[in-house]
Amino acid sequence: MLKGFNKPKHAVGGLVINKLISKSVPYIAAAVLALSGMQAFGAIATIEATNIQDNTVAEGDFPDNSSGACDSIFAGNTDNSFARRALLRFDVGAQIPPGSTINSVTLTLSITRGGNNADSTMELHPIDAAWTEGVEGCGIRGGGQGEPSTGGVTWNTQPGTGASSGSAPVSGANPVVWNSNAAIVADVQGWIDNPGSNNGWLVIGDEVNPTTARRFDSSEGGSPPQLVVDFTPTG
Repeated sequence: MLKGFNKPKHAVGGLVINKLISKSVPYIAAAVLALSGMQAFGAIATIEATNIQDNTVAEGDFPDNSSGACDSIFAGNTDNSFARRALLRFDVGAQIPPGSTINSVTLTLSITRGGNNADSTMELHPIDAAWTEGVEGCGIRGGGQGEPSTGGVTWNTQPGTGASSGSAPVSGANPVVWNSNAAIVADVQGWIDNPGSNNGWLVIGDEVNPTTARRFDSSEGGSPPQLVVDFTPTG
């Protein structure tokens, strides 16, 4: 062995792999399988915070505000029955190879405030058009009202959505979890097959009853939204 070279740990079909790390794992794994003629097996990707865009739009006194740089996102009704809605976009193509088959998808949001508010249900709707995360902060008061928009999406500029892809129960301060179903899988599969259609989801809470809002960590927070995707790479 040549001096200065480490002994390879794995060799598959003539390819030498020392270590598979970070975002390159799915792509390298798929290439190895394709070149070696091996059968493709499922893989798991948890979309990293750097590949997430999010924002909160606020009804009522702040319809022209945005909060794309805030460390929190909100959904549900305030005490005054003003709605908050969270927009989420996951760049799944940054971590899942093109042509992959999506097997299951789970989305989890971590509650940081509002656990004493009324229990309810939140819906996940695919967004129909592009939107801008923006650079506006949380605002002085917090509560999802944000700051006057300089380009970030607002209540008055939020795009339309499709029908709900799934609902999740909201109970106390427990994480809000959308378990995998056919509609959510179809959303993510569509984003892999046609990346230009990936406008993310809109989280809509109970907007009928007051005091149903929850605050969640955003991609800038300590426990960012977690999208876990089970997929099979092309091989």
